[in-house]
Amino acid sequence: MRKLLVSLFAVVGATAIVLIACSKNGSRSGSGEEKPTTLKIHMTDNPINAEEVNVDLLQVRVNFRNDSTGWVDLNTNAGIYDLLGLQNGVDTLIASGPIPSNAVKEIRLVLGPNNSIKISGVMHPLMVPSGQQSGFKI
Repeated sequence: MRKLLVSLFAVVGATAIVLIACSKNGSRSGSGEEKPTTLKIHMTDNPINAEEVNVDLLQVRVNFRNDSTGWVDLNTNAGIYDLLGLQNGVDTLIASGPIPSNAVKEIRLVLGPNNSIKISGVMHPLMVPSGQQSGFKI
């Protein structure tokens, strides 16, 4: 069982590396001031040896400062996503919203309780540390 849990954390870790693809569209106004930009966050995945990897996404939060005052909650397409349906160039928009035109420092995915992985026909709960409290940090 311990080996399965280690494998599950490895799956989540590997998925996290390729989980988020961001695009930021912004520009300067005629006066040289930074205009707000629209941040769009897409989710995708790499192939793994599992039948399902389900992530219960509740909220996407972005921090654009080095302190705790820069958090912005994006308009999130909440739901349970099977990451294996998001492979081989397939992605989906999970959140978007206006943010200041600063560098993004951190992204957090706040997860619900319904995360799971299916291997060899058996569904296992997928535990993500801090996923339901502060969010899965990227």
